Amino acid sequence: MRRDDGLEVTAQVGPGDGIHAAACLADVAVVDASSTAPEEMRRIVEEAGIPIVAVVPPDDEATVIALAQVGVMGFVEGEACLEELVAAIR
Repeated sequence: MRRDDGLEVTAQVGPGDGIHAAACLADVAVVDASSTAPEEMRRIVEEAGIPIVAVVPPDDEATVIALAQVGVMGFVEGEACLEELVAAIR
């Protein structure tokens, strides 16, 4: 992301890495939900302690509902453009 968007990437966390330390540096986390089960996403939401925006497969309403039920605050399709991602984060 460019700095003129008013956003800055502060950390990148891979699968199996703890999100807690990275969340201390951020106001929001963006998580790829395409390979993350809702139960795992619930743990991420609880551990992070900050709002989560999930990147989801296109037209996957069932996943969006399941993730909303575990506390995910925003969603963007994986094929979305940068402007859509920025809007979901804000």
